[in-house]
Amino acid sequence: MYDDALFSHILAVSNRTLSKRPFLEQIEEICKHHPKGLILREKDLSEAEYTALAKDVLAICQRHNVSCILHTYFRAAKELGCDAIHLPLPLLRAHKEELSGFSHVGTSIHAPAEAEEAEKCTEKLRECGWRPIIAHAERYRFAYHDRAALVRMLAAGCLCQINACSLTEEPAGWIRENARWMIQEKLAGFLGSDAHRTFYRPPEVQSGLEYL
Repeated sequence: MYDDALFSHILAVSNRTLSKRPFLEQIEEICKHHPKGLILREKDLSEAEYTALAKDVLAICQRHNVSCILHTYFRAAKELGCDAIHLPLPLLRAHKEELSGFSHVGTSIHAPAEAEEAEKCTEKLRECGWRPIIAHAERYRFAYHDRAALVRMLAAGCLCQINACSLTEEPAGWIRENARWMIQEKLAGFLGSDAHRTFYRPPEVQSGLEYL
C-alpha cells in the first residue's frame, strides 16, 4: 500500500484533527514507513499539553529512528532533549539568543518583508549550523516577481518546498507557473501536501507525483 522509498523523501507535518484513528497510533503508523522526518505541529495546545504529547511522539520517533522536529515550544524541546525546532519568525526574532544547542532551527515566512529579512538572516543561520526551509515558496509573490531573490536564498543554503497541488490543480495561474518553474530549474527539494482538514485541502500528493 505504501512506497517506503517514497516515504524516505517525505517530511511529515502533523495535524491531529485530520487523524481518523487515535493520534499516537497514527504517528506510529507513519513512522513505521520511515519518513525523512516528522514535525509535531500542534500549535493550538498549551505548552504543558504540547510537552506531554511531544514526549510520547518523541519516543515513537526514536523507536523507529525517525527525526522529530518540535514546533513553537523551544523550551519544551530542550527539556525533552530534542535538538530540532521550528519557530514562527516572530518567535525566532524574539528568542534567537536562547537557541544554542539546537542542531536544526526552521522558520516560516508569509510576506515580502519577511522574505527580505530571511534573506539577510540566511548567512547568519548557516554560520550557526541551521538550514532554513522555505515552505510552499511558489505561493509567495516575491518568489514570482523577484525570482533572483529566491535563487540567492537557495544559493546561500536555504532549501525549498512546494505543494503537490500547485503543480496541477492550483487555480491561480501564477502559482502553478511558479511551481513548475521551480521544478524545471531543480530548485525544489521537498514536495508537500499542505493538508488542513479531511474535508478542506485534504492530504494529497498523488497529482504532484504524477506530474513529476
